[in-house]
Amino acid sequence: MFSRILFLTLILGTKLITAADLDYCPTSRPAALFVTENEATCPLMTDVAARSKSHPWTHKVRCMETPDDEYGKPQTFCLYTRAASGSRRECSIVTTPALAEKLALDERTGEEKQSAGKTTEGLNSTLPAFEIRAIKGRGVGTFATSNIEVGQVIFTDSPIFITLRDALDLLPRTERQEMQWRGVLQLSVDGRRVFRNLSKSRGGDEIDDILQTNALGLSLGGTKGYLALMPQVARINHACRPNTYYRFDEATHMMELFALRKIKAGEELSYSYGYSEMAHEERHQFLQEHWGFECTCSHCTAPPEFIAKSDDRVQQIKELEGKLSKEPRNHRRQLAIVAKLLRLFDEEGLVTPKARYCEIASYAANQLGDEARAVKYGELARQHWSILAGPKSWEVQRMEVLLRDPKGHPSWRPIKSDVEKHSTE
Repeated sequence: MFSRILFLTLILGTKLITAADLDYCPTSRPAALFVTENEATCPLMTDVAARSKSHPWTHKVRCMETPDDEYGKPQTFCLYTRAASGSRRECSIVTTPALAEKLALDERTGEEKQSAGKTTEGLNSTLPAFEIRAIKGRGVGTFATSNIEVGQVIFTDSPIFITLRDALDLLPRTERQEMQWRGVLQLSVDGRRVFRNLSKSRGGDEIDDILQTNALGLSLGGTKGYLALMPQVARINHACRPNTYYRFDEATHMMELFALRKIKAGEELSYSYGYSEMAHEERHQFLQEHWGFECTCSHCTAPPEFIAKSDDRVQQIKELEGKLSKEPRNHRRQLAIVAKLLRLFDEEGLVTPKARYCEIASYAANQLGDEARAVKYGELARQHWSILAGPKSWEVQRMEVLLRDPKGHPSWRPIKSDVEKHSTE
């Protein structure tokens, strides 16, 4: 009987949710996540959100209150869904009404920003090719099908599910899981398929398992503490010395995956899930505890003598970073420490820390009146920031200010003896 009708049923504890519970609220323009108020056909269900000048949601907003905290005040978390099959803007979000309002405003700004430049679809059509395929004993992975240059964007992705960490911590488990399941079931058929086909590693509730296995921490609307599920990024496996990294645009809610080094066709794409600057055993323990897997990347399966040398370098890096933080005014000492750190980063295959330390060295040299080294490290910082943060990022602009006029930069504060010393070197 049930095979002849559409009947989606989910049992969560004693709570039964059926297809009839998934109230649908259509909008007249499904292409964008946020549409203007006069295009909406359904009011928001919270006082805060109802004052918004935008209506992005295709389903009625559902809210739950936490038990009273120590001050006798509950906190409200709501589920917002934008279901749009085939759209990269499809997403369910668990957050507070006030933060949802902020996200709506930020997204409208992001759409204007994106429409002023290259569209996401146009960008993706020019990106290098890649494919997802099965890996024996490891599930699936993503592989380059063409050579990729350093800094080149490989693909862009957007979240299909977002939740505030506080909702995970404060809502009772049954109610939280009910809200999460509703968020997934309110997605389009394609959206549900994409979500539920992602890897699982921990068992228990399916949605919890998928989120814990695949979600990334990020900031949205200037607020930290979100977990976001990016379906394409979730197919990239971990490596302790990865060949890719990602950056997230809070305005457009788009994530770019880009190459940290040259990648050859046929090579698996990887990024670090964290803990890269830990020693081998400590790193493995954290990966097992937080992500539920034993790392088998080339760095972790190298011969014991290689691992021992790597651990020694990691320890040296920790010690030097500690010394640098204790030398805020000793600029010559800072330059010496940064030079050692950059050498160790190269030997250890660590790419992402270089930008920050090159920038520190540039300012330190400038404060000594050493214009040549200020420019040298400034150029290196600009190159590294261009890869990590993007060519038009604030970090790149910051270094360009120094490079245009080192002596006019606020960091130029040499005493006479320093200037004379460097002019004769």
